[in-house]
Parts: sequence; structure tokens; C-alpha cells
Amino acid sequence: KEGKINWDSKLIEVVPDLVGQIKAYYQDIRLQDLLSNRAKIQAFEDDGKAEWKKMPTTIQNSDNSKFAFAKYALNLEPVAITNDEHSYSNGGFVIAALMLEFATGESWGNLVTKYNKAYGTNAFVGFPNQESLNGTYGHRKKRGKYKAVDPEEEYEFPFDFSPAGNLSLSLWDLSKIMQQHLSGLLGQDNILKSSTYHRLLFGLEDYALGWYN
Repeated sequence: KEGKINWDSKLIEVVPDLVGQIKAYYQDIRLQDLLSNRAKIQAFEDDGKAEWKKMPTTIQNSDNSKFAFAKYALNLEPVAITNDEHSYSNGGFVIAALMLEFATGESWGNLVTKYNKAYGTNAFVGFPNQESLNGTYGHRKKRGKYKAVDPEEEYEFPFDFSPAGNLSLSLWDLSKIMQQHLSGLLGQDNILKSSTYHRLLFGLEDYALGWYN
């Protein structure tokens, strides 16, 4: 809405430091491609897969871990799908966040704070019981029984991977966001325009901008 970036903004135009640093295929990927999982970036879902195992340890120690991650991820081979198909990638959302940081001059954390202010929510990085011991605990099944997972046992990402989904919020806060989305789909402008909600949820077949449809 502030005009700092749009769906068709190209990665290398927003983050020019990547020019000549990534595979030629990725030179033309746009913000929309990243958010709709159509940029053909490796999945980065399973830390047992090759793209995780071969990730350089230097990424977590770099001054800008998202930028260092982008250089690594965008030098891997693209996923073998057609341009009309989508292939889910956690890495794509991290790179989209890098674009937002460059376009706005603000950190991902500050952008989450702005989102919270707009929607009246309190989303935070990490699992609920890492934020507060009274927060919701996850559970792991072991020998047929479920055991609560203590905060120190929760999965920790090697660097700031939070744009890929490491955010928590209460069901009450989630309902606030859902209300705004639903009213937008019913034609009512609110925090975003109604047309924007339609594009986010249904702008592309099968998988739109962050949402299966």
C-alpha cells in the first residue's frame, strides 16, 4: 500500500547485491513467484535432505543471514516443475522477507511489529512455551503415548528462518485476522483492500500468495 514494492517486483531489482551471485534461472523471479511457491526453490522442509545438510555454517554467522541464505539457495538446481505448477519451499518465504527488508529498510522483526499493530495481534517468533512457560506446549508421540515437549527441546533454526513459519499467536488473535480476511472476501475494504484479500487467497490456481485455495 505504501508503494515500496509490488507483486511483480524482481528479486535482483530489489536486492541488486545478488546480481551475478545466483544462477541465471533465478534472475527473473518476482515477489509473487516466491509467495506462490512458483520460484522452483528447493523445499528446505526436512533437515535430513541434501539442501539442509549442505547448508554452509557461515550463513548463521553472517551479518545478514537471509542474504547469505539467498546466495546459497539460489545457486542450487531449480525444482523440476512447469511454470504453471507450484512446489512448496520454506526457503522462498525467507527470500521474500529479504526483499521486504531491502524494500522498506526495516528488519523482519519490525515488519512483524507493524503487522501486529495493524491487526491488533501479538504474533511472536518461536513456540508459545518459549515465550512464556504458561504458553501452549507441543507434544511428541513416543511408545504410543504423547509427551509434552519442554521449551529447551523445541526445534531451533540455525538462523533467522522465522519468515518460513516460526511465528506463534493465540487462537483469539488468529480469529481477528480471519475476520478481516472474511470481510475482505465479502467485498469490504479494511486493513487491506478487498481486491488484495482476493488476490492473496485466490489470485492463482491451487496455491495463491501463501494460501492453498
